[in-house]
Amino acid sequence: MAWLVHETQAAPPEQAVQGRRPLAVGAFVGGLLLYGLTCAPGVVWQDSAMFQTRVWYGDLAGDLGLPLAHPLYILLAKPFGLLPFGIFAFRVNLFSAVGSAAALVFAIDLLRSLTRSRFAAVVGTVLLAVSHTFWTHAVIAEVYNLYVLGLLAELWLIERFVTRRQTRWLVLAAFVNGLNLSNHLLALLHWPAYLGLVVWALSRRRLRSAALPVLFAALLCGSLPYLAL
Repeated sequence: MAWLVHETQAAPPEQAVQGRRPLAVGAFVGGLLLYGLTCAPGVVWQDSAMFQTRVWYGDLAGDLGLPLAHPLYILLAKPFGLLPFGIFAFRVNLFSAVGSAAALVFAIDLLRSLTRSRFAAVVGTVLLAVSHTFWTHAVIAEVYNLYVLGLLAELWLIERFVTRRQTRWLVLAAFVNGLNLSNHLLALLHWPAYLGLVVWALSRRRLRSAALPVLFAALLCGSLPYLAL
């Protein structure tokens, strides 16, 4: 399995890595302050109230059928209900705030890698952070920003696979896609892109056929919270 960690491209200099850390920390802290201060203080209507109730009972499956189960969200939000401050509904809302702040970390680092511009990365991340839909779902009990966190994490890992030519990054991306699938079935829409990426990587000899079972196994492992239902 040595090919999983074999490096065909030098790792980025430590100075460059350290230079990106302040951006990531700033994005997380800024997002946490923004969404924490504007977080819904209690019970929210419609689906959010349903999620708050399901987190209270630890109900992974729900009663609307498996397509609307969202077990990963329930599993991750449950510990927030144990926090020693605020009412239970607020604590569940706060999970969305923390997850959304984490999504901004992947967004700013991915944009920094793609654009090679600190300014562009900051502007793009700020625009995402204060956009209507993203901000709305960052302050209520909802599954969508957890999905965005998974999506951005997948893109972040894929960018590293393409630029660093290390199979482990693609394996991790498949695992995260499985996790994302356990949160929302929108993650199924990523599969055609993965298929195209795998075909391209095989044709360019950036991926060995022996890695395909490992990718599938990683996907299954990430999907276990959903498959268990």
